[in-house]
Amino acid sequence: MPMQDVKYKETISKCLNDLKVDNCVLWSDFVVAFKNEIIEDCNMNHSTYNKRNFKGNWVKRTKVVAQESDITLDMKNDNWQVIEEILQEKKRDEGRVSDSSNISETSSKTGSDSSKKTLLGYKLDSNEKEEIQKMYSGLEKTKMWKLSSNRYVEEVMEQFTQRLNCEHPSCSLILDINDDHWTGYFSPEELREIKEVTTPTDSKLPENMTNFINTIPKTTKLKEIFLHLNSQIIDPYQDRDVYWLKNTLQQAADLFETGYIPLTNQTERDLIRRVWGFIDTAYDSSELTFRSEKASVSCLLESNKRRKIAATNPMDRQRTGDIPDMLIFFDRYEFGTAEVSKTETDTTKELNEGSMKLPKIMKSMLLNLVKSSSQPQHVIKIVGMFFSGLKVNFFELYNPAGYVCTIRRTKELYFPVHPKEFMKKMKPLVEQVWINKMDMESRLEIIMISDSDSERESYVLPSCFQRRR
Repeated sequence: MPMQDVKYKETISKCLNDLKVDNCVLWSDFVVAFKNEIIEDCNMNHSTYNKRNFKGNWVKRTKVVAQESDITLDMKNDNWQVIEEILQEKKRDEGRVSDSSNISETSSKTGSDSSKKTLLGYKLDSNEKEEIQKMYSGLEKTKMWKLSSNRYVEEVMEQFTQRLNCEHPSCSLILDINDDHWTGYFSPEELREIKEVTTPTDSKLPENMTNFINTIPKTTKLKEIFLHLNSQIIDPYQDRDVYWLKNTLQQAADLFETGYIPLTNQTERDLIRRVWGFIDTAYDSSELTFRSEKASVSCLLESNKRRKIAATNPMDRQRTGDIPDMLIFFDRYEFGTAEVSKTETDTTKELNEGSMKLPKIMKSMLLNLVKSSSQPQHVIKIVGMFFSGLKVNFFELYNPAGYVCTIRRTKELYFPVHPKEFMKKMKPLVEQVWINKMDMESRLEIIMISDSDSERESYVLPSCFQRRR
């Protein structure tokens, strides 16, 4: 086996064993689960990259490892286009950045590594800047968000976008309450007024779950907590919520007993599966579905909104929807999403995905729900989460007034690192996860009983900014 294949043998084997069901793994599942490593391999062999050979090599090496592990690799569903689309998008972004002049003084000092420059911001060209200003100038003033200072939020945001050289959430009419850029454009009183209007949802845990938590011994000795949980017999049919709560706490405690915590060399996929897996299981008995790395239907629809049949020019190619790390949905209705970073120290990824990618995905979801409901668009909210190591930030995005969608961090919580802080950290975590679930289920119910064709006092919110490709 060639040296590069030996390098990936162990990780391929681990991934296949994680995915196997009845000793069989779907090739399509492997491609999605292993896409980061596949993209990394392409980056390392960029100069010798050949589309057909690259795919062939990965099929061959995966089949070899599967055979050695006595696992059947089912090739009937081929979704390799997921890899090709990511590579094409990366190549386009690199070309844009390398052709454009200084993104920033910092980026000009990083040499010729265009992939690093891409992480520092997407450079707007003159046509894109014009498109953003055209979007703002098309807003009706009578429908804008007027503050008590008599200024309009949209007009202040428009002033900010006129000075932009790189893409910012404001290009999509998204106002991030935690973005320090706005302190130079809104007065302290105006920012305070905006924050008061965008107060996050304040729901409470069901009484039976609260009572169960209150029975847990008030101690820092994790063994006592574990044994108490282990002694509790909960009917999974009658008390599914408490059953989930008990299993979540017990399995989290077991991560300390087995030495999985503190973290060592775990991957993002490991964190989703083992540490944050209780978020997935919270939806086991729900009408909502939780999936990892599934393309967003809302993003797909928004990305292709401007397509039209061929006439003077050929039809534009269909764009693919964003693929978030986690997606919470019912059929084509999407209510929540999340992105994951392996470590807390990767602040570049947190800024790019937590402050740019995530809000745009959430707004696309909001737009899709608004079209499907007779409910006022100002009451529909989308939940977002950003995981970085053992930390999670919870977000809410909605349209409180005017054309603006606001996003704000509702809570910043941590998975316990030490046994002594177990209940101190786990209690608010499980509460927030279950409350988010209940809130999304309530919104699903509202959407399902509403008449999408009925009259309602609303208007079309502008779509998210689409990068030229």
